[in-house]
Amino acid sequence: MPGADYQLTKLLELRPSVKRLMIDGAVDCHLREVGLTLHLRKAQTILPDSDVTVDRHLREVGLTFLLFKDVAGLISKKINKSLVEAFKPLGISDWNSLFWIAHSGGPAILDQVERKLALKPEKLKPTMHVLSEYGNMSSACVLFIMDEMRKSSAKNELKTSGQGLEWGVLFGFGPGLTVETVVLHSVST
Repeated sequence: MPGADYQLTKLLELRPSVKRLMIDGAVDCHLREVGLTLHLRKAQTILPDSDVTVDRHLREVGLTFLLFKDVAGLISKKINKSLVEAFKPLGISDWNSLFWIAHSGGPAILDQVERKLALKPEKLKPTMHVLSEYGNMSSACVLFIMDEMRKSSAKNELKTSGQGLEWGVLFGFGPGLTVETVVLHSVST
């Protein structure tokens, strides 16, 4: 079942890259709580012909997901374009100069993104930690990753809550297949 944004985009015959952003009030409050601010630069792309790549159903056992085997490849092929679109106005093109809050959809997706962008392994360490501790919690995982990063930055006495870095990226994906890239700005600890 594709997400509502995917269905609406198709229904209105919009381009897959049409600009839209939906930030939940809880996420915005949590961003401030963990010492991050949303810098209103973002990129959102619905990958063409991807409406059957993620399937989710609400059942008695809870929310179940089925990721088709092509998902990791589709995401890794488009992530660089999304990052360039979001960070070009800031003059940032070194993805290792950012802190990363990446939706923990699974090791295959994270591994391919890491390889495609030549990220240092420590960039996705908070994400991998949350994935190993809690599994894939859907979009809620980013709140746990932010908290993990904040705690780690404080423990290591880093100058910001974003692993000591000023700029970061919140990267997520969802049914449709929609790839979200949001620019984050860290504040001093």
